[in-house]
Amino acid sequence: MDADTDEQRLAAQVCAGPLLFMPSKESFEFLEQSLEYCKDPRILTDQPDETGKPYEVFRDHRHDQSVGSILAHKTGAHYFDFSENGAFGAAEDVCQRNRHVPHLQTHIGYVSLIAARAMPDDFLARDEPDLSELSHLVRNLTPGEPVPVHPDKVPQPVLSAELEELLKSPEPTLCRDHLHLAISDNRTTSSRLHVLNKNIEEASFFWDLAIKAFRDRATAMHTRGTPPTMENVERLAVGAIRDAEGQTPDLRRRVMSGFVWTLFSDDARAIFKSAHKNVKSSKGSVAMERFVVLLDELDFLPIDTEVEGKDKILSEEVSRRLMDWMLVAHVPAITDTSNG
Repeated sequence: MDADTDEQRLAAQVCAGPLLFMPSKESFEFLEQSLEYCKDPRILTDQPDETGKPYEVFRDHRHDQSVGSILAHKTGAHYFDFSENGAFGAAEDVCQRNRHVPHLQTHIGYVSLIAARAMPDDFLARDEPDLSELSHLVRNLTPGEPVPVHPDKVPQPVLSAELEELLKSPEPTLCRDHLHLAISDNRTTSSRLHVLNKNIEEASFFWDLAIKAFRDRATAMHTRGTPPTMENVERLAVGAIRDAEGQTPDLRRRVMSGFVWTLFSDDARAIFKSAHKNVKSSKGSVAMERFVVLLDELDFLPIDTEVEGKDKILSEEVSRRLMDWMLVAHVPAITDTSNG
C-alpha cells in the first residue's frame, strides 16, 4: 500500500467502514480496493496472527480499519471527523449520554445518532447534496487537505517500563505521559482530566504542579521505607492530581463543574436546564459551581472513592443529590399568614 512512511504511521486511524454510504463510482471503487487489500496476505498492519495476540501497541485496532484508514488518507475519501472539533463536538449531547460506550464511532447506531444531530435533517435524502454544508464535520472536502497525524508518542509498554524503573528512585523525574499512564484505567480521574484539558492555557501549569506533587509523595514513601510500586502508583497519581487541584482552586472549580455535568443522568440534566439553562451559560455555570460547593461539603468524592473509579455509582449519587438540592433551593419558604 506504500504506507510504510512516518506520515502514515502517525496518521489518525479513522472509522473507514461504510456505515453511512453515499453511492458513487468513487465509493464503489474504494470498497472494492479495500476488500482486495484486506484479502492480500502480503499486507501487514496490526492484525493478530494465528499464533499469538496483537502487539500491545496495537490493542483495540482492527486490520480492516487500518486498511480503510490508510486508503481513506491516500485517496482523499470523505469521512466523518470524529474529533472534538468535528462531529463529536457537533453532537455533544449524544456523546455525553452514551459516554459509557467505548469507541462510540464504531457502532452504526451511535454513528447514525451523531449524524442526525450534526447533519441537516434531509441531507442524505437529497438528490444532489451539497457537501460544503458539512465542512465542519467531514474531512477531505478540500483537495490536498493534509493528513491528520497523532503526536509521535512513546508506546504504552515502554512508558510502563520507564515508570516502573523511575519509582525505584527516591526522587522520580517523570513526565506528563507517565502520570497519564498511572491513571489510564481509572474512569473517574480520566473523566476529570478530560475536562481539565479543555482549559489549555492553565493545563500546562497544572501538570507541572501534579508532577512535583507526585515526586514529593514518592520521596515521602521512600523515606518511610515503603517505596512506591506499580501496584499503588494509581493512588499515588490520584493523590498528586488532587494536591495540584488544591493549589489551583479556581481551575478545580471549573473542572469539577464540567465533570459533575457529565455525571448527570438525562433526567437530572433536564431538571438542571429547566431552571438554569445549559451549564455553559453564565447562569448555569454559577449554579453548577454552587452545586459543586455543596458536593464538596458532603465529601462526595473522597480519595478512596476516586481510586475505585466507579463513575456509574457516582452518577447515581450526584443525580440524586441534584434533585434534592433543586427542591430545597427552589421551593419558596412557607410564610405564616395566621393572625395569631
